[in-house]
Amino acid sequence: MTSDDRFERLLVDVLVDVAPTREPDRLVPEILRAARRERRRPRWLALIKEPPMRMQSVVAVGSPVARLTFVLLITLLTAVLAAGAVVTGAALLEASPPPPPPTPFTSTYNWSDRSDPGSITEYEDGTVVTVGSGWLFDSLEASDPRFAGPLVLTTTDISYPGADHPDVAGGFGVSAYRIETDEGAWQELPRAQASWDRDSGDYLPSDNIQFWTFIGEGAYEGLTAVVRETWWPDGGAEATIRFDGFIVEGDLPDAPEPWRP
Repeated sequence: MTSDDRFERLLVDVLVDVAPTREPDRLVPEILRAARRERRRPRWLALIKEPPMRMQSVVAVGSPVARLTFVLLITLLTAVLAAGAVVTGAALLEASPPPPPPTPFTSTYNWSDRSDPGSITEYEDGTVVTVGSGWLFDSLEASDPRFAGPLVLTTTDISYPGADHPDVAGGFGVSAYRIETDEGAWQELPRAQASWDRDSGDYLPSDNIQFWTFIGEGAYEGLTAVVRETWWPDGGAEATIRFDGFIVEGDLPDAPEPWRP
């Protein structure tokens, strides 16, 4: 196998003739123009971001110390944030303990006086509306001092003439209890029920046991009492009532979704 030395020498001569012997005149201005358009980064960012470049074992550009310090700071900050998140989560769990169980109680009251006859309005058709009539019951005994205050029953009653409204026993009433002590009060949620006999005007409860809900006020704010009211608990002590129930801290559980057929 032979080689043609003349071809190699010819190729070298051609390359020498074609290649420029110096840089173009526009090279330096173009470099300066491009450098002016680029936003200069701060020196500290270059020390951290760019890897160090060495020339003969000497650092020419960058700083290995600054770069290592930055990495360590980022690692330490991440660890501190993670530890803070764990501590905060644990504190939130500890700050939200389950509510205490309901507190049972029982209390007894005896009728004392009609505190207010109310405002009575009679209409031409015989309908009678009594607004704001009230009865006072004295506290006899209570297992919980929060239910040891006087008991007041305030009502608004509507009675009808004759037998035109047999389904409501001659009338109905909207009433609510209220208990007040030196520290706070309990206000029952108003309720409506058939309440009057159209012939005698006497109270006609459908049963001697009813259930009510009381909302705490004052020092008892945030408390809810669910009460079972029993009339004549001793089987003959007229105008004596007893409250048996539970005091619940916070809101009562949400009602279930209504059933639909």
